[in-house]
Amino acid sequence: LMLDAGLKEVRGWKWMVEWRERIWDPVVSGIFSRGKAELSQRDEATHRGLSEYLEQCARAEAAPRARLRELKHVGRPVYVWGAGTWTRRLLAEGEFDGLSVVAYVDSAAARLAPSWKVGKLIAPESVVPGEVPILIASAAFGPEITQAIREHLRLPNPVISLYE
Repeated sequence: LMLDAGLKEVRGWKWMVEWRERIWDPVVSGIFSRGKAELSQRDEATHRGLSEYLEQCARAEAAPRARLRELKHVGRPVYVWGAGTWTRRLLAEGEFDGLSVVAYVDSAAARLAPSWKVGKLIAPESVVPGEVPILIASAAFGPEITQAIREHLRLPNPVISLYE
């Protein structure tokens, strides 16, 4: 794919990352430079594998995106818990447009605040107990977030996951 974009590999790495207990993902990274790669550099297996991976990602993202559309249709205000890469991507793609977001919630709100440009970003302790649902936008940490909401913060708010 990078070759198709006119880039050639300078250096590449592959490793596995454990996001949480027993949840592992392969990670590939690299440094590329502009320029034509030599034909011997073309790796059809990786090209095919990355293309398949992108197709799988699109299929996996379909359900959470559909869930967001449902929530927008209901029109009820929500807190969105999780201000990481996935939430930022959905924001950039306009997926939260039309959703009545009271605030975005993240345990790293103080660290993320300087780069946060959309809506209000608050720490978990600032969520107001009540009837406003909390939408969990994290695929990797949903169970831990739910546990924090119920056991640590003791919030009575309804909890909705994008991944149910």
